[in-house]
Amino acid sequence: MTDPSDTMQATTEDAPAPATPAKGRGPLLMILVTVAVLVAVGITAYMKYHQITTSPDKAKVNDCMSGTTATSVELVACSDSSAKWRVLGRVAVTDKPSDDEQRIICAKWPNTEQMFTRAKEYVLCLGNK
Repeated sequence: MTDPSDTMQATTEDAPAPATPAKGRGPLLMILVTVAVLVAVGITAYMKYHQITTSPDKAKVNDCMSGTTATSVELVACSDSSAKWRVLGRVAVTDKPSDDEQRIICAKWPNTEQMFTRAKEYVLCLGNK
């Protein structure tokens, strides 16, 4: 006759080890998503900061600007190699001036080479840097 404790012991010793839970990709995925969100927020913040600090709306007399078209004009440091224009004058307007009206407005500054207008806000009279 077999002792029941021997059978139990043999069964326990022969049983396979419990399976270890598989390590999921959950923690890694959470880290990657968090990093992606932080990068997106950082890029958005930088772009907004750049837009605010280089906007022609901030330009004052003697500031420098770069760009050759209305959509590419931006405020830059006068020491920047891209600086092409110097603001000679800034005039507030209440209506969008025609090209002829812009020339009349900027006639006060004879070295005006280019004009930049923000509709119904202002005209910048720009001369070569």
